[in-house]
Amino acid sequence: MATTAPPKPKPKRKTWRDWMVPGTPEPTDLITRDEVIARLRRRGVKVAARTLAHWESVGATPHPVRRWRDGAPRALYPDWVVDIAIQVPHFLRYEGLTLSEVGDALRGQLWPPDAVVLLPDGSRFGGTFFGGYPRILGKLTDAALVSLAENYCRATGVPIRHIAIQVVDDRGTGIETRYPPPDERQSE
Repeated sequence: MATTAPPKPKPKRKTWRDWMVPGTPEPTDLITRDEVIARLRRRGVKVAARTLAHWESVGATPHPVRRWRDGAPRALYPDWVVDIAIQVPHFLRYEGLTLSEVGDALRGQLWPPDAVVLLPDGSRFGGTFFGGYPRILGKLTDAALVSLAENYCRATGVPIRHIAIQVVDDRGTGIETRYPPPDERQSE
């Protein structure tokens, strides 16, 4: 007689709480799914409620928490979820990631492991870095530095030997980028 394996337990849904640094206070001003969608639209990203729910189901964006509000249970988010969700189309289109990879990229993109970003509502949000600095930041700053070097040379007739930019936050955590990258620079 064949036995069937017990069903696998359903994986825990990752809410925005799971995306926050453990032990941080929750945001006090939560917004509804409709408000998230409206804010995304105002910022140029047209997303249907069904699309946002799909992004949540594959982990590209965090799930909401459900709370009673205005006489009914509602899906609620901190407003920083808009900043997360607005990046999803970019990662799909320009970074070549699949939707299931986007959430890991977004959680791992923005902050070094010890970083805590204080949000206006008093909550803290953090994550991990991979590869030294965020891939999108690297591509954007590298492209901007190349453009700056080319424009400077066109305007002055003098090529730029190198450019270095360092961004350091109040904790001393920083991101540094150079043009040309150190491995491409000739001895000065």
